[in-house]
Amino acid sequence: VEIKPQKAAVTVGQAVSLFEQEVTEPPVVPAYDRKTRIQQELEVFGFLVTQHPLELYQERLLELDLIPSNQMQEYIGKRVQMAGWLITGKVVSTKHKELMEFLTFEDMHGLIETVFFPKVYDKYCFMLNKNRPYILRGVVDEDFGAVTLRVEKLAYL
Repeated sequence: VEIKPQKAAVTVGQAVSLFEQEVTEPPVVPAYDRKTRIQQELEVFGFLVTQHPLELYQERLLELDLIPSNQMQEYIGKRVQMAGWLITGKVVSTKHKELMEFLTFEDMHGLIETVFFPKVYDKYCFMLNKNRPYILRGVVDEDFGAVTLRVEKLAYL
């Protein structure tokens, strides 16, 4: 009995194209429920991707008399209340060596720059972090065309 060598599928020097391979469809994976998706987004990215975090509090927000960030210019000089998610901030020292902070908050309509003057900052600085929503109360100011919220009170939503 003679054993014949089998022909190799690919010979030396022959190029193999990945595109000529048989393509199989990936398995269909059921969609995650909302809670699982949110938990995984937070775990992987550190923030929500598919929705604004304030949307998780929509029912509670509807119960409150809130001014959205994109309408603040209509309330210059007036006391307002808004909901916001802390984005970033910068602590500065006054000429009297007191600490204050400039913070940027975001709602579902845009960004608002806020100012926490020293007495307010001393009272609320321990509450500030980027992992929760806030209710901000204060007076809307305008300086050189820039609208800001001078915060007087801060509360967790």
